[in-house]
Amino acid sequence: MVTNDKLFDYVLKQIGRLDIESVDADVGKQVAVKAAASIALAVDLSVKMPYAGLVAFVDGVPLAAVGVRDIVLASRDGRIGVTASVALDLNESEPTKDKVADLVNQIVANKNITLSAGADSVVFGVSPADAVQTISKVHLDLDVTPVIAQVEDMVYRGHL
Repeated sequence: MVTNDKLFDYVLKQIGRLDIESVDADVGKQVAVKAAASIALAVDLSVKMPYAGLVAFVDGVPLAAVGVRDIVLASRDGRIGVTASVALDLNESEPTKDKVADLVNQIVANKNITLSAGADSVVFGVSPADAVQTISKVHLDLDVTPVIAQVEDMVYRGHL
């Protein structure tokens, strides 16, 4: 696994420039979230994508199927805004339950957390039924342990 520490450092520094404008969550068997946010970046951008989907993994165990609809990224007044509707179908298999329980236990016990996060089955297009499958067999897995340590440090120092 490869971690680009410079990229993670940059992303974490940008969090202070992030404004969450709205979040509307509907929690049930499927978690549905509508969100709008923006970040201060002086870049001209305009992207509209009807659908993107993937399967998210934690330490190689499938966590959720993620479907994102009505994705809009646009520049305005020196900020890049994003709106989207996200549906999470949480995996309820025993390995997933065990991994989530283990992670929660590590957090509660204040242990050092080592974790990888990944994604595969990435598709994009008009809808789940009409999606480009070209990169659907690519599996990305990143060691996010350094990011967790940086976020913990920011929380403890009151910067998050």
